[in-house]
Amino acid sequence: MAGSARPSSSAAGGGISYDGSAFSGTRTLQITNSSISTNHANNGTFGRGGGLWAGGNADKTVTYSVITSNTAGAQGGGVYNGGGPLAMNYNVVAGNTAAGTPTSSGLGVNTGAVNADNNWWGCNNGPSASPCDRALGVGAPIAAWLRLA
Repeated sequence: MAGSARPSSSAAGGGISYDGSAFSGTRTLQITNSSISTNHANNGTFGRGGGLWAGGNADKTVTYSVITSNTAGAQGGGVYNGGGPLAMNYNVVAGNTAAGTPTSSGLGVNTGAVNADNNWWGCNNGPSASPCDRALGVGAPIAAWLRLA
């Protein structure tokens, strides 16, 4: 996928919702050089992934994209990984909110191996502290993030 997601309002995946299915065989989702902004997954219980909800048996890659100003009623204001591997690198993830779980404003993860190194999280402190967008459920801590000099 390349391009822009339109502003929308949904229960899960306000901008983009991708389900790679539970069936055997690997599917691929690739988002590159895109803008995912001003989307809403408003439901307080199921509202995950204001910008992007992706899960299932799929290899998911998000690179060189801008993920901003998205909101989720529950978790993952910018991105929510519902399962399976996710590589999310060299993106701008800033200004997103998650009302139910504020510590997942930038990225929320249910299950799956996640590499979310080398993103700009909206401030130099990285994704573990406000005022940056935050990441929750990633497993291993995000070791490297982009900083502005």
